[in-house]
Amino acid sequence: MATQVKINPEIARLAHRRVSAIRTSLNEELARMVVEETVVNLNPTDGWLMDLSKSFSDDDTLVQSLGVNDVVINGCHIDVRALDEQGCVSITSALVGTSYLSAGSLVVQVEGTAEGAVVGYVSPNQWGEAALTASNGACVNYRFTNVPEVDLSSILQNATNLARTFVNIEIFSMPSNDELSRFVAARHELTLARQQEIVEQILAMPEVRLRLKQAVDLWSDSTLARILCACAAWESRIDRLSDKLQTKFPKLDRAVIRAVALKTGEMYGGQIESPAFRKTLLALLTKEELASRMPGLDTTKLSRVVEHVLSGQTVVEAAQEFVKNRMAVDLALAIRHGRAKLEGFVAATAEEIGMAFQQLSLKPAYATHSKNSCAGIESINEALAALEAGELAQSIKELESELVIV
Repeated sequence: MATQVKINPEIARLAHRRVSAIRTSLNEELARMVVEETVVNLNPTDGWLMDLSKSFSDDDTLVQSLGVNDVVINGCHIDVRALDEQGCVSITSALVGTSYLSAGSLVVQVEGTAEGAVVGYVSPNQWGEAALTASNGACVNYRFTNVPEVDLSSILQNATNLARTFVNIEIFSMPSNDELSRFVAARHELTLARQQEIVEQILAMPEVRLRLKQAVDLWSDSTLARILCACAAWESRIDRLSDKLQTKFPKLDRAVIRAVALKTGEMYGGQIESPAFRKTLLALLTKEELASRMPGLDTTKLSRVVEHVLSGQTVVEAAQEFVKNRMAVDLALAIRHGRAKLEGFVAATAEEIGMAFQQLSLKPAYATHSKNSCAGIESINEALAALEAGELAQSIKELESELVIV
């Protein structure tokens, strides 16, 4: 008859708290505690010593990702499994055949949260035979038959002997971060043999365990929920932002505006409230708008006009810095005023230049000039383009404050 072990209510509460945090089996947690208590109560002369600090089950990441549940006795890792209602014990397929199961598994019958007992043992070979007939690729089940009399000391002697004779001299390739992510989130995409190789690397190398923890943290349910929630909120803000901006950039498709907004979000962490985000977004969109309105012109130079206007300069001041010819700018201003609200860039005609000179000749500063002393068609057209770019920047400048509440 197996020796029953009482489970301390406080220990049971701690077990509840842990399994709730890492979402594992309460029965498995309690089964391991039963084994620990049972070993402590063995005859001291048998020489069985436990080291709780070295067990893999002390690492939440390994418990979550691998399903480990072990105790370390005399330096050997011995797995612990709890019987289910059908009299079966189960284990993750990736653990079968690895060094983790080199000492086999102790089987525990747990009675609620009050008590339990070690009722038997499953050897590594028995797990291997069960794996050959397993119908579920992710899990191996073994139907266990209770042993009337359990000699735990003999079982431990056999288990530790097996563990010490286990030899694994294969050198496996180091798993990449992508493989570890797939191991955590989509294990079925990896072959069982590769899963077992990854298990060996995880158990043997602390640096791989650290990378595994990062993958588990990324793919945990709570993290995914936060990511999905934040993603949904960001996508919604981008949609509202695109709708608002489309009215100011009529030459751009909404898809183009949305793509530029997403790219700016990658640069500034999605902080629409950031002044740098707004300035960069508006500058990039204005450059795209200018390219659509004035194909063939150097939009890189014109974008500097936009930046100056967005930084506080007037449209005329920014245009004068761009053209470096005040007469050309003044002529371009006169031409634009005469065009009413003509949309899109159009090069100045000879008639428009002549009319602009007539207007300027009425001013004292230009009284000695005539249209024969023209500043040059090219300079006038550059000034027209600069003025249009500046006026576009001026029209969207007020959007900076409006974008904060999108």
